Amino acid sequence: MNDPLCTSGKTHITTTAGLQVYNTTAQRQIYELYNQKVAEHPELGSTRVVMEGYSVEGVRDFNSDLSAFPHRDEYLLTYFDAEPKPDSGLEDFAIEWAKQTRDLWNAGQPERLPTTYLNYAFGDEPLEAIYGYEPWRLERLRALKAEYDPNNRFGYYNPIPLPK
Repeated sequence: MNDPLCTSGKTHITTTAGLQVYNTTAQRQIYELYNQKVAEHPELGSTRVVMEGYSVEGVRDFNSDLSAFPHRDEYLLTYFDAEPKPDSGLEDFAIEWAKQTRDLWNAGQPERLPTTYLNYAFGDEPLEAIYGYEPWRLERLRALKAEYDPNNRFGYYNPIPLPK
């Protein structure tokens, strides 16, 4: 891939949260946190905090009980991506910043369990946040994994563990 975002040799500190609505208080706190962190380390000024929104009518119209896909009620997708330079010593700083941002997004919807978009996950999220909190969803995915990928060839990024 030729996109600069996908260039090899870069460190990406990413995280995400699935939302139903934007919480303006949380968004303001994230904005203030961004300014504070970039003031501390201007070399992280290219850090991205992205809010994505897409048409969800087709996703909502599908009966979620018929699919292992868990996030049909996530209408907004958020994304944090810091790129500390290798050997900069800023990885821990960026990780803490990413987690603080994710916590603010999730605090903006306290009545909901945190959810994670697979491609933007950091890696410390529970499997349920990625694949759904209903036990049957993960069981179904594990059964499909065992049937179609028993050798775990597609187990490279936040994989579904094989059934025990």
